[in-house]
Amino acid sequence: MKIDTISVPRTNLRFSVSASAMKKIGDEAVRMMIDRTKKGIDIDGMPFAPYSPQYVKYKGEAGRVTDPVNLQFNGEMHRSMVVVATNNNANISYGDRQRALIALYHQTGNGQPQRKHFGLTSEQARRIMDMLTAEIRKAVKSDK
Repeated sequence: MKIDTISVPRTNLRFSVSASAMKKIGDEAVRMMIDRTKKGIDIDGMPFAPYSPQYVKYKGEAGRVTDPVNLQFNGEMHRSMVVVATNNNANISYGDRQRALIALYHQTGNGQPQRKHFGLTSEQARRIMDMLTAEIRKAVKSDK
């Protein structure tokens, strides 16, 4: 996922949103994704497809939560999400290749039911846009 600012066309107005502000916005997007996923809700606001009966048994025997489907066994996939921010840009990805593959399999349904977790709901995207808009307003005011 990439969060980018854009320049305003046909004006001489130039501004920059700081890397620290973009990191804060990226971190909030990650928090939103993790919190929603832990509640068992996908990016379309729908419950995740259920786990297979075999996985429910395996996960239950390990003392893990099986309902709601939260894509979490020990939290490694969620903890491996990283935000790399520069001025005007925040890039969210998985820092661990193995966890990235597991996340991709869930996201695409490769060999299992599709569970779209990496991304934002419409409401979450609006909240991120509000944060970004506030930072742009600050940047425009400070560049005057």
